[in-house]
Amino acid sequence: MAKRQKVFLILAAVLLMIIGLAASGAALALFFSGQHAAGITAGRTAVLITATAALIVGIALTFAGVMAVSRNRLAWPLGIAAIFAFVAVSFVGNYVLFAEPRLIHSGTNLIVAALAIWLLSKGRPALGSDPG
Repeated sequence: MAKRQKVFLILAAVLLMIIGLAASGAALALFFSGQHAAGITAGRTAVLITATAALIVGIALTFAGVMAVSRNRLAWPLGIAAIFAFVAVSFVGNYVLFAEPRLIHSGTNLIVAALAIWLLSKGRPALGSDPG
C-alpha cells in the first residue's frame, strides 16, 4: 500500500505543478497583454490585480507540488489552501476580467481541483516518509 500512496503523491505533485505553471503563465500573459487581450472588459487596475492574484496562486501551487515530491508534510495544508485559492481566484478573475463567470472554465477548474485534492488525500500518508 505504501508504494501506491507514493504514486498518488507523485501524481498529485505533478498535477499541482502543472496547474501552478498554467496559472502563472496566464498571469504573465495578463501582465504583458493587459486589458488589450481578446474579450477582456476590465480596466487596467483590475487586470493587474487579477494577474497578481493568479501569479501568487500559481507560485503557491507550484511550491506545494515541489514540497509533495520531496514528501514535506507541509505539502498537504499548502496544497489544499492553494487549490481552494485557485478555484476562488479563477472564478472571481473570470467574472472581473470578462464580466461573466464563464461557467465552462469554472466547471473545468472545479473538476481539476477535485482531482488534485483526491490525489493529494490518497498520497497524504506518504508525506514525511522515507523517500526510498
